[in-house]
Amino acid sequence: MRLNLKEFMRSLDLALEGGIEETLMTILKRLGYETDDVEIKPTVKHPLFKNITVAFDYGVLKYGDNRYGMVICCKPNLELVRDFEEELCGICALTGALYGVLTNGYELVIIKPKSGVEWEYLDRIPSKDELKLELGIGEISAIAIPYDEFESKVDDLDFVVDNCSYLYSDIDTDEVILLMPNDGLIRWLKGKDVKFRVLSDDELDEGLSKLLFA
Repeated sequence: MRLNLKEFMRSLDLALEGGIEETLMTILKRLGYETDDVEIKPTVKHPLFKNITVAFDYGVLKYGDNRYGMVICCKPNLELVRDFEEELCGICALTGALYGVLTNGYELVIIKPKSGVEWEYLDRIPSKDELKLELGIGEISAIAIPYDEFESKVDDLDFVVDNCSYLYSDIDTDEVILLMPNDGLIRWLKGKDVKFRVLSDDELDEGLSKLLFA
């Protein structure tokens, strides 16, 4: 599934300007990543063939030796054929990346690898907080659960209350907001297949302002 890069950026309230590197960094910064979270032109050794190294364009959110949360490959002005997608999936497997991004400067392919050389296509890139949550690193300030999701799947309200610092309803977004959920609560929600999203700092500030000055 190929996405139009200009339309993708428009969905983030961004404009397509400059070259591929500038465009990618603009996207990543909008999603909460900092310059230090992005390694340019990393290389990793093949685990079976020690004399072979694999290079790619960007490694995002390094979490171990040769381990990255997301990898990005650039193919300037080339058609994004399946061979490139297979290459990207292989690099994800080699680096333990949960997501892979491929772009030629005007199209975008986002994948989430499955077992072997299979993957699913996505229409969005995870934010830094979302990726940290999946990797199990760092703390999450707040998550939002849709009302219907909360009512149908969360069957132990006391457990939720005991494992976050505060809970409130946001009637503007039809979501239940959990502040500072601990790791146990996150695992519990995932185990019940509760769909939630991580709030950005701006969303959290806006929500707290509404709560405090309502």
